[in-house]
Amino acid sequence: MKFDDILKAIGEFGPYQIKVYFMVCLIAVFVAANQMAHVFLSAQSDHWCEVPVWADEYESCEDLLGNDAEYLDCLYRYRNASIPLETEDGGTSYSQCLQYDTVYPEYEEGFSAGNGTNETKECEAWVYDKSEYTNTIRTDFDLVCDKKAAADLSQSAWFVGVLVGSLVFGQLSDLIGRFYAFYAAVTGLFTLCTIAAFMPNYWSFTLVRSTAGIFSMGSFLLAFVLGTELVGPSRRVLAGIIIELFFALGYMLLAVLAYFIRDWRVLQLVLASPICLFFLTIPFVSESARWLISKQRYDDAEVVIRKAARGNKTEEKLPENFIKQLKETEETRSGNDQSATMLDLFKTPRLRLTTINLMYNWFINSLVYYGLSLSTSDLGSNDFVAFFISGAVEIPAYLLCIPAMESRLGRKYSTMGFELLGGVACIVTIFFPLGTARTTIAMIGKFGISASFALIYIYSAEIFPTPVRTAGMGICSMFARVSGILAPIILLLDEYWEPLPLIIFGSTCIVGGLLVFFLPETRGMKLPETLAEGEAGFKLEVKDPMPSVSSDVSSVEEGGKSNTGFEDDECNKGMDGDVISSPDPVQASGQDETSSLGDHPHLATLDKMKFDDILKAIGEFGPHQIKVYTLVNLIAVFVAANQMVHVFLSAQSDHWCEVPVWTDEYESCEDLLGNDAEYLDCLYRYRNASIPLETEDGETSYSQCLQYDTVYPEWEEGFSAGNGTNMTKECEAWVYDKREYTRTIRTDFDLVCDKKAAADLSQSAWFVGVLVGSLVFGQLSDVIGRFYTFYIAVTGLFILTTAAAFMPNYWSFTLVRSTAGMFNMGCYLLAFVLGTELVGPSKRVLAGIIIQFIFAVGYMILAVLAYFIRDWRVLQLVVAAPICLFFLTIPFVSESARWLISKQRYDEAEAIIRKAAKGNKAEEKLPENFMKQLKETEEAKSGNNQSATMLDLFRTPRLRLMTMNLMYNWFINSLVYYGLSLSTSDLGSNDFVAFFISGAVEVPAYIICIPAIESRLGRKYCTIGFELLGGVACLLTVFFPLGTARTTVAMIGKFAISASFAIIYIYSAEIFPTPVRTAGMGICSMFARVSGILAPMILLLDEYWEPLPLIIFGSTCIVGGLLVFFLPETRGMKLPETLAEGEAGFELEVKDPIPSVSSDVSSLEEGGVSNTGFKDALPSVNGDDISSVGEGGVSNTGFEDDEGKKHMEDDVIVSSDPEPASGYDDTSSLGK
Repeated sequence: MKFDDILKAIGEFGPYQIKVYFMVCLIAVFVAANQMAHVFLSAQSDHWCEVPVWADEYESCEDLLGNDAEYLDCLYRYRNASIPLETEDGGTSYSQCLQYDTVYPEYEEGFSAGNGTNETKECEAWVYDKSEYTNTIRTDFDLVCDKKAAADLSQSAWFVGVLVGSLVFGQLSDLIGRFYAFYAAVTGLFTLCTIAAFMPNYWSFTLVRSTAGIFSMGSFLLAFVLGTELVGPSRRVLAGIIIELFFALGYMLLAVLAYFIRDWRVLQLVLASPICLFFLTIPFVSESARWLISKQRYDDAEVVIRKAARGNKTEEKLPENFIKQLKETEETRSGNDQSATMLDLFKTPRLRLTTINLMYNWFINSLVYYGLSLSTSDLGSNDFVAFFISGAVEIPAYLLCIPAMESRLGRKYSTMGFELLGGVACIVTIFFPLGTARTTIAMIGKFGISASFALIYIYSAEIFPTPVRTAGMGICSMFARVSGILAPIILLLDEYWEPLPLIIFGSTCIVGGLLVFFLPETRGMKLPETLAEGEAGFKLEVKDPMPSVSSDVSSVEEGGKSNTGFEDDECNKGMDGDVISSPDPVQASGQDETSSLGDHPHLATLDKMKFDDILKAIGEFGPHQIKVYTLVNLIAVFVAANQMVHVFLSAQSDHWCEVPVWTDEYESCEDLLGNDAEYLDCLYRYRNASIPLETEDGETSYSQCLQYDTVYPEWEEGFSAGNGTNMTKECEAWVYDKREYTRTIRTDFDLVCDKKAAADLSQSAWFVGVLVGSLVFGQLSDVIGRFYTFYIAVTGLFILTTAAAFMPNYWSFTLVRSTAGMFNMGCYLLAFVLGTELVGPSKRVLAGIIIQFIFAVGYMILAVLAYFIRDWRVLQLVVAAPICLFFLTIPFVSESARWLISKQRYDEAEAIIRKAAKGNKAEEKLPENFMKQLKETEEAKSGNNQSATMLDLFRTPRLRLMTMNLMYNWFINSLVYYGLSLSTSDLGSNDFVAFFISGAVEVPAYIICIPAIESRLGRKYCTIGFELLGGVACLLTVFFPLGTARTTVAMIGKFAISASFAIIYIYSAEIFPTPVRTAGMGICSMFARVSGILAPMILLLDEYWEPLPLIIFGSTCIVGGLLVFFLPETRGMKLPETLAEGEAGFELEVKDPIPSVSSDVSSLEEGGVSNTGFKDALPSVNGDDISSVGEGGVSNTGFEDDEGKKHMEDDVIVSSDPEPASGYDDTSSLGK
């Protein structure tokens, strides 16, 4: 017997459950009101500078409040006399942040400060128009002008609390019970919301509101759990929708209250006070019987069940000894927990793509829902009416979504339709002027996204297999909460371009809606009970359909763990650990040695000799450095070849089912290879006799995955299996067209039909290795030195790429290739570091560009080799074997002198420096006692470390937005670069020619980017231009047929994105302030590597719709280019040395400009490893980050400190209770 059997006996939603449900779920009204109250608490009012001597005059105007015309006429009299006019977007208005800079007398009629001066100054205090709002947090705390964003960020702080609350109260409710956890949350919400009304300043208000968000989430979560854990399975969808309706009612109630209460403190009190009434419900609410059973408190559970039966007047229907039977069930179940974890969501291809799809859709639904909800005051209608309607449209949305998802549209097309409606409405809203029309369209969007948000929760819970349902719902819910935090931040972008937030909401929502198309339909399908069923998908309709996860009666609660996010210790550990800090921020400087730094407090050694002074003396890029640089950096040829060789190793060939008894006939056709006409005529003879025709997109072709299901005789001319049957079956083996490729991994491992995606995912595995390699080899090189680490990497790359050619199956090949990717990254990283740590500052840009050229040469050589070698195993051997030649360079390459100095191995460093001077014939130029002076510099420098961390990138508004902007742009540049590079065979031209050109266009791209960024266009507009060109080219490619024209347009895109990728590295290094430059470059590089992993996966989407990958690449690239517009120009500007300068931006041009970070001569090399990466961390780093962390020898290769690695490892979240894993104990409301 299960608990749901008891509920069916006593009533699934009888009078008792209804009473308890309504008592506790009414809290949703106040959760909604307090959550959305920020719209009115921080409402904007017109404002301008105050003239202190006119304070009495301003107060006299307030006596006229209630008569808007007279009140405004009074205020405007003083405004017009002291405030200058500004012109923006063709309109003229009085400044809100400036006033005339003059001595103001007592006010006299007719006085105008503008008559005496044109000089202006910033406001010291403000006057506010109180005709609509008496007081808001903006007026009380002066959150205007340069503090304007702070008001919106306090709402993000609330959502941070919501995120924390989902973790804390999920755990707490499992420890002490739903009842006590609920009333603890109610107590906290009442107390903190009340206190918030009395906060004296912005920071205390934000802190209290953020903490209240924790209790708000706890109240909502526990109310729903308490109310529904006693509801039967057939009524759970209804229960889930009812609490949504309570939330919408609270939303509307807030609009009414705010209309009558225009003082934020009073409004906050009115919203908080009624919460205390919930303590009156304590005598009528009992602990959850489900939780009591999970804790083996069977006597207490029996009391609650009998109380419910008595309330429903169904005591006689209780089975005898029911509690004994429940106890036996619980004890049996406790031994059958499956050991699946969150990682199982990503182990198999279909479940992996489905999970990523759902994570994105949850993120976008939450982002757009809160984006529209929090911006109703920007629609040009009455704030209160617009907000009320915004809440009211949710009611029909929730009511409509139930019949919609149970109709023939099902979950899939209902979700898709509502989400597309929401996205299109956001985009269309842009084209309507402020007012009623705009409000109407925006509300249609709100209706669509509200329904979609409710549906996606139910839909997700039905898609995830039972063992990982809790983990899947938890990770999706986490993404939704993160986007809730981001929504107010995105709304701030309207300061730069008014339509931008709606464009972001609309475009991402449309993409989400389109991605839903690739999810399986679940209506009427049996829910997947195992991981294997989840991977297989929904293929069989059962006679007793399960139309929603509500009918999955036992997995919801049998065990007392509610699916409320990540509610186990492992989850919380993962969250707590998800804070990554830079290990040695001062090394991040990239700017600690040039004269441009001025009086930097942490650079007391500027008058001492530095390593770059030695290089200037013996030659910055003399014969010795050129020799070493060339010897080690030639490895980039083989790095490029081995990285990109997958394009040819996994090339696609035409294929169809093999008939085993015709094997000799197929082999006889191979004797005709070289004569295409005869070879194909031979093959097609057997194909046409055994393979059925298929029609797709109006075109008919022979099936690649099916054959006629019949008994095949020995081959006879004229035989046709289709004459005897129309039945078909899937292939067991395949015949491949070997004209273009003799063998590939697809043909050897049969990676076709349902295994087609596996070939592309092996390239993603390579990039996972690249990501790991950047972390491992950065650390290793700091421990044992550049020299030994480089040759370890070369050895590993040689062995593993050679071994890959002999792998007998797909999994061993993928594992070896992934591991080879790690060593490949090590080779590239250490080659660049070894080659450039002995290069002087003025030549570092050149050194960075040369390795790009070498990479491009390797790219082109691969195309030539692949043209002549059509067997993947031979090709793999050919690109691997020459790597062994690099062992011959060992006698000519020395350890890095910079690293030796950082390790205080001064004698060895001196020997290497003298060797370099001798090679450059500049021994006489070495200063006397230079090593002693370098030692003194190193010892003095070791005490000057700054304590900035990666978190400092996100503490202040401008730096936060710039960091997020750069993270996105690195992600997109890498995504599009690898997306175009790996898809040259899809352009309809000769594979080898297209690939060769794809590498060749990089050469002029790298050449042109240097003069371009030093021209008047600067970094900013060059990056914008190249990135927009790349994005537009991707989109235009869609409209050209396969062939030369399409290849040409795609190569224009590749040219542009290559240049953009090179520039964004330089640009980023110049934007980040010195103390956090390494951390900033590291997190950007990490994002670039992640997108390298995703690029092959996105290319798989062409199976669903052929243009989709290019549309994703193009649209995201265009968005990236537009976002660059909001970054500062850095050409000719003094680089920011402090966090304060980074936040202030680039405002003063210096007479002795520093045109690029290349002039930052020392921090690059004094002992560190560079944040090079490859393609995702371009070494055209111009010197600033050549050795990355620099002065202490820690590498900037992502997050490469022990703490950082710990956090990366901790960021794996495991469901604490995978077996119950219902995913439906908190319904769609939890999405909010």
